[in-house]
Amino acid sequence: MKMRKQDAISLFGTPRALASALGVTPQAIYQWPDKISQEQADRVTGAAVRLGKVRAGDQSGIREQKRARA
Repeated sequence: MKMRKQDAISLFGTPRALASALGVTPQAIYQWPDKISQEQADRVTGAAVRLGKVRAGDQSGIREQKRARA
């Protein structure tokens, strides 16, 4: 599944919160392309699971974010 940068940010609320969860700077998040790589998406998903944003194997949280944006 391709993830967009905005979907990743929406999972965490802000670019700063996403950056903190991934151990990078907010500037690094701002430099991501609109459609992030699979490696970046995997890191985002892993951080979301680790921090309780979504449950392992449950993509509904990510899908709900996409529907809310549409």
